Amino acid sequence: MNNMKEYFEKQSIYNSFRAMSQSSPFSLSAIEAILSGLESIQAQDLLIWNPIKVKKITPEDKKALGYDYDDSVTYMWDCMMPDDQEEVLVQTSFGIFKTEYSTGYGFDDFGDDVIAWTHLPEKYECK
Repeated sequence: MNNMKEYFEKQSIYNSFRAMSQSSPFSLSAIEAILSGLESIQAQDLLIWNPIKVKKITPEDKKALGYDYDDSVTYMWDCMMPDDQEEVLVQTSFGIFKTEYSTGYGFDDFGDDVIAWTHLPEKYECK
């Protein structure tokens, strides 16, 4: 799912099916099967991926970031990044992995291979 509007539309459908299942015992199994499918995809649909964007670093950027002495720094991230020391999921051309982000160093073990990142989903709690 790409945005919250879709999530709330799906949630509305979910609630409608739930109400129908309580008033129509003949269709209970079919409605429960649909609800089960909706429940299983809601969590993954709420992950919001942040694409990695880079830009050529300017002399002003280098000075502001404290890299004005380092000629090897030529590009910088130009997108939202995780908090320092935050564990996140990253998407690379090899798959999806859990890793830690460190300000100034990037995503541990992945270097420039990261295409996008997202916050870890909330822990599932049994009801």
